[in-house]
Amino acid sequence: MTHLAQSNSVDGVVQLLSDYGSEGMVAAIETLMNEAMKLELAEALMTRTAELVWSM
Repeated sequence: MTHLAQSNSVDGVVQLLSDYGSEGMVAAIETLMNEAMKLELAEALMTRTAELVWSM
């Protein structure tokens, strides 16, 4: 599911750049940054959850 969501995000970025050219660059970078932050947060939460489970 994560891979599909990432693929949709990348497709969206490509579509923005295709439709708007350099004018879509800000929105494209914003989308990529948001997706990167979501991935980092998910990784941090999974790590923290694992730490809590193993400490019990």
